Amino acid sequence: MPDIKTALSNVLNQWEQDENKQITQQQEKPMGKQLFKTTNNVSRETFNYIKNNPNKTTAEVANALEKRGFKEGSVTSICAQMSKQGMVTKDMYTKRLVALVPEYVPLKPAKAFKSVKVVKQAPQNAGIAAIAPQEKPELKVPTSIVLTRNWQPHDIVNKLSVMQARELYDLLKEIFTG
Repeated sequence: MPDIKTALSNVLNQWEQDENKQITQQQEKPMGKQLFKTTNNVSRETFNYIKNNPNKTTAEVANALEKRGFKEGSVTSICAQMSKQGMVTKDMYTKRLVALVPEYVPLKPAKAFKSVKVVKQAPQNAGIAAIAPQEKPELKVPTSIVLTRNWQPHDIVNKLSVMQARELYDLLKEIFTG
């Protein structure tokens, strides 16, 4: 049987080893506080919703995804980014979104899409020669195809202005009265 001194030194050594284990375990844990756990991907969910539900406006998409727990502002921002990057298209008149690519591709940073203009300054005494001829800017008219399968005449007429409705009336009158 060991003497008391040996027994106490064994117990103290055991306590010291346990204490060292606890200290090393605490040091291995990350020091920063994790504010949230990533449980979703709002970009992917937004794209999938637009792909599965074509011809929805940005507001309709945002409202539907807000009910799923996503922030409305995040969804509208992502819709704009996807439109700018060519993943989805937005009809110019009805503002309806349609997916253009078959599957989700992560968004590129917005900095990659900002253009920088360099302005050259003419000398102050150049007079009228300082005015350089300006080129006409190229206007890219986005083309989009909006498939509407279930439409109602009232839905179409409600979107027309008074002038457009009058033009439509005159055209239909001309077609049907021959």
